[in-house]
Amino acid sequence: MKYIAGRIESLDTLIMFPNYHDHREMSQTLRMKATSAGFVSGLGSGDICCYGRSVSLKLESKPEDTEKLQRIIKGY
Repeated sequence: MKYIAGRIESLDTLIMFPNYHDHREMSQTLRMKATSAGFVSGLGSGDICCYGRSVSLKLESKPEDTEKLQRIIKGY
């Protein structure tokens, strides 16, 4: 899976999507001001990690993205 973190209007969020979509394409489609982007691993194991970078957006993943995604999945 891929992800983008940033703002949609006034909402600070993180969106995951399938690898066959481009980071830039998703950012434009969602009208998202991306602040970081990359890939997600460990969804099935519970050991979730955001890593890497987006070539199309020229953005790196950030350590806080993993924390944000874990909070979203856990519902708080």
